[in-house]
Amino acid sequence: MNTSKHLVASATESCKSLLLTARGLPDERTVSNLLEQLQALDTVLGHLHENMSETGDEFAALDLPVKACLSICKDLNEKIKQASSAGPQDWTSLECRGANIAALTNKLKLYTSTIAIKLIKVGRSSGAFRLAPSFLTMYRNIIEEIQLGILSDVKNTLDAIERREQHRAGEGI
Repeated sequence: MNTSKHLVASATESCKSLLLTARGLPDERTVSNLLEQLQALDTVLGHLHENMSETGDEFAALDLPVKACLSICKDLNEKIKQASSAGPQDWTSLECRGANIAALTNKLKLYTSTIAIKLIKVGRSSGAFRLAPSFLTMYRNIIEEIQLGILSDVKNTLDAIERREQHRAGEGI
């Protein structure tokens, strides 16, 4: 097994472990979004592992996003387990790697999308494998969610700037 294939297997294992841990958390929107994203990541990593050649050269560009997914899943899993042992938590405010669960979920979405795009590109150019329609539908949904998330982030940033400017204008600054 080459490094890339081993890396994907490790990332898949880490994703599945976090998925199991997160399923034990209270049903909150933040946790539901994380679970949904972890399931999408698990699916994409599974497709990647299945379609890698023995050399894995065609997917070498994915080493960094896959390593990032592995690292995020591993660190967040450890953080959730530590926090769970301390008693009830506000999971929306749990910090890991300098970000809350919602921000980490968004990072995982971006990495999942990157991996899916590369899978589709390699699949279409080589014709070596076919992607299931369900995978393409999932990919389309991921892109739409990312677009909505980006638009929401931009709107929130603009709203914060507007509030700050109104506050300054009210103070005569």
